[in-house]
Amino acid sequence: MHGEALTIKSIIDYSDKELIMGSDKGLIVFDKDKETYRLLNQESYFDNLTDKSIFSIAKDKEGSFWIGTYFGGINYYSPVVNKINFYPGYSSSSGYSDFISERDIIKDFAEDDDGKIWIASNNSGYSSFDPKTKQIKTFPHTRSFQNIQSLLFAYNKLYFSVFEKGIYTLNPKDGSVNILSGDAFAHTNVTEMCQTSNGKIFFSMEDGVSYINSESDQPKRIKELNQIPVKWIEEDYKGALWFATSYQGLIRLSSEGEWTRFLRKSKNNPQLPINNINCVYQDSKFRLWIGTEGEGLFLYNNKENSFERVFEKDLDLPSEIIQSIVDDNNGSIWVVTSRGIVKIDSDLKKIQPFSYTASLQKIHPKCLLKTKNKHLYFGGIYGFITFDPKEITYNLQKPKVVLTDFQILNKSVIPGSEILKKSISETSKIVLSHKQSTFSIEFSALSYISTEHNKYAYMLEGYDKDWIYSEHN
Repeated sequence: MHGEALTIKSIIDYSDKELIMGSDKGLIVFDKDKETYRLLNQESYFDNLTDKSIFSIAKDKEGSFWIGTYFGGINYYSPVVNKINFYPGYSSSSGYSDFISERDIIKDFAEDDDGKIWIASNNSGYSSFDPKTKQIKTFPHTRSFQNIQSLLFAYNKLYFSVFEKGIYTLNPKDGSVNILSGDAFAHTNVTEMCQTSNGKIFFSMEDGVSYINSESDQPKRIKELNQIPVKWIEEDYKGALWFATSYQGLIRLSSEGEWTRFLRKSKNNPQLPINNINCVYQDSKFRLWIGTEGEGLFLYNNKENSFERVFEKDLDLPSEIIQSIVDDNNGSIWVVTSRGIVKIDSDLKKIQPFSYTASLQKIHPKCLLKTKNKHLYFGGIYGFITFDPKEITYNLQKPKVVLTDFQILNKSVIPGSEILKKSISETSKIVLSHKQSTFSIEFSALSYISTEHNKYAYMLEGYDKDWIYSEHN
């Protein structure tokens, strides 16, 4: 924009120190103190405008902006929501690379020693993302590696598993690719790779687990896990390994070599109600979290050697299918469920769903990463999202609730009638006869931010004894 003349058609306050302007090139934010400006719609966390020629801007009580464009109608932009960087997998004017094909899926991430993020996709091989430049580098020859399942950066190499074709290693310095141990992993699906504190790399498969002691070692099978489908491997602070399995419960290998299996209704496991475990994660407070396929989230009680349900079933979390777990630098827990991402405060007293992420894409069950600079990455259909957790804030603005319709016997009463003189939203008193005892009132919250997570409570005084709660208007 430097040296380029722009036509400004609307200016209002963006914040206490900034202005937002509508121009023929899009939205401009101007810092009044620094006298600097930036084009808002070119930033990765901003969803593209339907038209960049902007004629008017209005700010609502929630701090969101309604944008009138020349050809694209009305657009809606919320700074509260738009702290999440979205990188769609298609070419666009904002400079994203064509790094995944149509209807592709991002399967996994890995961070290398230089802070670059490696990305595995279902149909387009692997690519790398530079968080500093926001650029994605593609490797056309890798499209021959269809259906990459998992990534791991270890021993200065990128390990990647390909469905039923084995495990390969990439040397980022010279670009050379080699297959690991011939066909040792051919004809199987390596779903997860994990490097432990002693340098070993474990490979979970649909029929067991293998490992190598070093980069030059030959893979070895763990006989105790033969024919057991393992989904996830996690090392705890004591050096024990935890294996999440499909319908075979949760299995622990202690640092002393002792095996323990936690099965539903077994004497070793009085509280874990399911044998289908999706993930295990140890957070920065050394708490061990267990995510299940349909029974929610659990914490392991080390003293009692038991498991405790974190939240009441079917009430707190948007879904009881827990797909993956990670924590941030503030100790908050981020959980991927089958119905989107949820943030749980460190003290477990507050849950915040992020339905906006679900509208961007469907997160792949195990595709998440916490980087060295504490940013979080989530991948799925059509691309990936990333954000700094400390920039994600709660929306504390309670939207105004208005009455929108009044019905008797399921028929709307028109304002101006004998029963309803004015609009229901402007009416404080209604008198009905005994023949009109069946009536209903519709209402709505004036908010466009995560509307599906607004909850309502209502009561008919003199009739209802308690508040009636509803998630719908």
